[in-house]
Amino acid sequence: MQKNYINTIRSLFVLAAVVMVVTLPFFYNRLKIDFYLLAIFIVGISLLAGFTSVRRQWTSILDMGVSIFGLVFFEYYAVVAYLNYWVSDGWFWVNEVLAVIFFFALYFSTRTLRGKILGRS
Repeated sequence: MQKNYINTIRSLFVLAAVVMVVTLPFFYNRLKIDFYLLAIFIVGISLLAGFTSVRRQWTSILDMGVSIFGLVFFEYYAVVAYLNYWVSDGWFWVNEVLAVIFFFALYFSTRTLRGKILGRS
């Protein structure tokens, strides 16, 4: 039987939400998106972490989609921050940390979905 990574994915999504909530007051002025869109995203990944289930394949698909979006979104902002502020700036590091969190969430959600498709979990 293949190992299931649902708890790891949940933890990564909650960690990403916590990082966003804690750092938002410090970097709000640098956001190029509406505050409400980011708030919806934070609440959304928190809800997804709670809804993620080992029994439902659709949650694994949704986990994978959100992970892809988060990885691309935050890595894009990390590159922009690097070009505009350089590596010593906290804005770069917040975005890079979030991109890495979503990278691992993508890896584990892909492994979980693969296991479900192959009937191993």
